[in-house]
Amino acid sequence: MSKTDPRGRRKTGLRAVLLARVSTLKRSQDKSGPRQLAELRELAQRRGWDVVADFTDRQSGADDERPGLQAAIDLVVNHHAEILVVHELDRLGRDVPSLIRNEEKLGAAGGHLFIRDRQVDTTSPEGRLFFVQMAGLAEFQRRNNSGKVLAGLAHARKKGVRLGRPPVMEKALARACALRKLKMSWAEIADQLRAEGVGDHSRTTVATAVRRALLKAKSQRAGRRSPDRPGRRGPRPAP
Repeated sequence: MSKTDPRGRRKTGLRAVLLARVSTLKRSQDKSGPRQLAELRELAQRRGWDVVADFTDRQSGADDERPGLQAAIDLVVNHHAEILVVHELDRLGRDVPSLIRNEEKLGAAGGHLFIRDRQVDTTSPEGRLFFVQMAGLAEFQRRNNSGKVLAGLAHARKKGVRLGRPPVMEKALARACALRKLKMSWAEIADQLRAEGVGDHSRTTVATAVRRALLKAKSQRAGRRSPDRPGRRGPRPAP
């Protein structure tokens, strides 16, 4: 059962559920989720909260149907926890409607939200007001940054700058096509190219390049066939 400290400003003894989110499935992000949870646990310990569960989503914040997010909210809605704790606002969501909607779900069940990096606590009216202001500012910044990125990409294209992943070099592509014909997997091909010193590309880049090359070669072979020369598949003309 929660109680107020002598200063009357901080509630202790709350049951807390922790939520972390990682944007991508890249290996470079493997440590981000555990790091967020470790810092949230330290915060909960300092504030005297009892952590009942923690969840980590590996999805974009634009997706409001993340399993970890829904499970965390359900714990509060079903009165198994009183407060949902996240590391940053964008770990919860990225647009105003979804942020407000999720916060209202918590509030309707008597629960609250705490955002670590800004120390936002919706247990008070002032904290909820600050949360709403932050949600609007975060969406504005995201859209503004998105517009700047698109403008920068358009300017780069006009200047002839090549965008996207680096292409697989001709020598590496020829070798990759040959290895693929030997029934090697994309990961094995990428490793073999690195071992031979002819390319340092990811398996996805190699797979995309090889598939395009094979489709292009197939299309060129089909284009060289004449309608009146069907080849071996067609009937031979009578002598």
